[in-house]
Amino acid sequence: LEDLVGNQVVNLRTTNEPDSFFGVDLISRKIVLEGYCLRNRNSTSHVVMTWELQASNDDQVWITLDARDFALPGRSEGHRLRQGGATAYYEIIRRPEQEQVGYRLFRVIQRGKNSSGSFNLVLSGIEFYGLAVEGSFP
Repeated sequence: LEDLVGNQVVNLRTTNEPDSFFGVDLISRKIVLEGYCLRNRNSTSHVVMTWELQASNDDQVWITLDARDFALPGRSEGHRLRQGGATAYYEIIRRPEQEQVGYRLFRVIQRGKNSSGSFNLVLSGIEFYGLAVEGSFP
């Protein structure tokens, strides 16, 4: 966990299986997510191209808070994670009628193949930004 949420550029990868994911459990804390950062490892290969950021409070029902697809024709050139060690911020866009709910579980699921054509999800880190609504945060 420290590698995924730490400040160092590391090489974290899943097995080569569809719908691979990395997850974080805040245990007794909840946040209303406003945005998140993904950090690429120090390489330009195996870059995540299509993903969903999901949240849950029970590990059974997952809500998709954000979905990105840079594998679509003409979209890959604007993908900010294509550089080694790059970090990119993604805002959570809510519709006005959506309730702001705090969550404790978050996961990034790769939906499709990475830039090298495999199902390995390869990241160096993730950061969450939002409003703490339950539990104590140091």
